[in-house]
This record gives sequence, structure tokens and C-alpha cells, in this order.
Amino acid sequence: MLAKGPSISRRSVIVAGIAACGIGLGLRIKSVNENCTVIPEREYGMNEWLELDDNFLGSEVDRAPGYGFMVSGCSVMTPNEYLKAYSRTDLKKLDSDDADRPSIAVVDMKVRNEGTSDNGIKMFTWHLASLDHPNKMYEVDFDLLGAATPEIAGSVGFIVDPGVVSRVIHFPFATVGGPDYFHEYDDTYRPDIQGRRFRLIMTNLPERRMFVLDANDYDAA
Repeated sequence: MLAKGPSISRRSVIVAGIAACGIGLGLRIKSVNENCTVIPEREYGMNEWLELDDNFLGSEVDRAPGYGFMVSGCSVMTPNEYLKAYSRTDLKKLDSDDADRPSIAVVDMKVRNEGTSDNGIKMFTWHLASLDHPNKMYEVDFDLLGAATPEIAGSVGFIVDPGVVSRVIHFPFATVGGPDYFHEYDDTYRPDIQGRRFRLIMTNLPERRMFVLDANDYDAA
């Protein structure tokens, strides 16, 4: 019986040591959490102007004060429906299985520039996130956008002149890293858009400003 005493004593010390370490770790985590910077957030809905002000999405050099955005609609549609409705080039139809799948979410948006900044807007930093499926993220489909907005075809950004409000631009979003429409692929395709409620973050710092959008299924009528 006495031989078990030291073993029990050592185990008690070990357990106490683990407990002490756990308490210390908990204090450190609490301290880190208390010192974390909380980024204020502001949500916008349809037909509300979201102003960039002095906020930015990617880095500080991307600041474009004076720019504002207003979303007037959001819909899920097929690439061929998009081309038929909005194409301003000779490209009106795609001969691909992907072209008739509801694989794009379209955000109808006006852009204005009430400032003097000559900075442009980088569309490749935009991501439309599904609120119904948090692991689903969509990026601007530059192939389709170029057909609907040929003046910025081939570009990943754009500039609005000071004092100008753009016409409604129909920004199509598709699965991140989707295949090119103009090549045949045997093992990959553009999947359907998941969910009908989305978040589009326009700035991250110093304040996070975003659109929260409810999309409709496209109705050509």
C-alpha cells in the first residue's frame, strides 16, 4: 500500500500542473481576445447608395473616396439568358452545356464618382458569398461582363470619371476558378449557383461595408 503513495503524489502534481497551464492559457486567450480590434460593419440593401469614403477593400493604396455603388437588382440566370438580355457585342449565344445551367448570379449596379480620385475599382477583389451556403464563393465572370460592357472588356478594373453616374452595369458572378466558356472540358463544368441570399463586401477597413442581397430566379418576361 505504501508503495503507491509516491505514484499518487506525482500524479497529483502532474494534474495540478496541467490545470495551472490550462488556467494560464485561458488567461492569455482572454487577453488576446480583449485586445482584438473589432471592425465595425455596415450593411446595405437594394436601392441604397454605399459610399466608399475613406474605406478600402484590398490595401490602402486602393482608396477611392467619392465612389459610390447602388444595387437595383440581383438574379440567378444561365449564361445564355445573360447574353440574350445584356450582350452589346456579336456574342449572343454559347454552344455549351454550361451555357444553359443557372450558374451565374447577376448583380445590377450603378456606380458614381463624386470625388476627384483617379483611382479605379478593382473588380477582381470582389467576391459574392452565399449566406445560405457559407462555403460557396463567387467571383466576377469577366468573359460575360466583357460582352455586356465592351468598353471594359479584357480589364479587371474600371474608372468612372468625376461627376459621372454610370448606367446600370450587370455584373455576373460565377464559381471561383470556373473553366473558360470557349474551350471544351471533359471533367469540369460550372455548377449551379447555391442559395439565393448573398453578401458582397465592398470595403474591409477601417469599416466593413457590404451589400446583403436577396436574389430572384431570372424571368425573361
